Amino acid sequence: MNLKMLMQSRGMIRDAKKSTKDFSKSVTGVAYKVFRFKDGKLYPPMVSNTGGTDTPVGVWLDAEEGEFAGLSKTGRPQVVNSQSKSQPLAYRPGWHLGDLPRAKQFDRKISWVEVEQPLTGDVKTTRDELTLMSLAKNENLGKYFYLKDSGKYVQIVNDNAPYFPYDFVWAECDYVADVNYQDEADEMGYMRTNPDGTFYRGNSFVHSLAGLKHLPENGFYRYRTNPRPDTVPWVITGAMRVNRLLDDFEVSDILGGNAPERQGGNLTLEEMGLAQI
Repeated sequence: MNLKMLMQSRGMIRDAKKSTKDFSKSVTGVAYKVFRFKDGKLYPPMVSNTGGTDTPVGVWLDAEEGEFAGLSKTGRPQVVNSQSKSQPLAYRPGWHLGDLPRAKQFDRKISWVEVEQPLTGDVKTTRDELTLMSLAKNENLGKYFYLKDSGKYVQIVNDNAPYFPYDFVWAECDYVADVNYQDEADEMGYMRTNPDGTFYRGNSFVHSLAGLKHLPENGFYRYRTNPRPDTVPWVITGAMRVNRLLDDFEVSDILGGNAPERQGGNLTLEEMGLAQI
């Protein structure tokens, strides 16, 4: 079966379920995963769980293969991007974590600052800061909003500083590490794809081609979304367990004070509505 046929056969997402495997004697590592949170529940930020379900805490979870989005112009498999259907993602199945709680690719430059009551009458009213997040866009720079839930006035700003997304949170996780797939993942950087979906080996390494095209069963490997050495590589694993959530102040401590501030200001888990998770 060539690559194209293989990917087409995987077009349906497998049922989401807790792992039935026993990892009690497995080699494990500790890494960090970022989640989008809504109504006190956790969701992967880019590739949805099956059926858009939330992510449970405290149990081992098998990774799923995301929904197949076809092949790229160069014949590389892609998965559906839950945040932008028109921008599919490269196919590297597995839970994506990091050795540190830092993911520059999610940084935002636009936030808001609290201000005195504006003199201008051009003030829009919105419900709360979660609603305000969707309004923190380029077209609203300089505009004022009144938050009904807190009675505050804010202004949308862009000071070119990196901001952590308002509805994101970091989690400390365990991942299974019985098998190290690094050599196999790196080898894929040399592989090229024929028009019919079959592979052949090239002479040079291409970073964007590296990574497994299958789930790293019982193991893991590392891959940098951005090849720059100052970025934190993903730890891509076949199974993980979310242990606990981190507030912004603990993340800052782990990163030696170099964590980006959250949009609208750093929060505790209680302020995020996540203290009971």
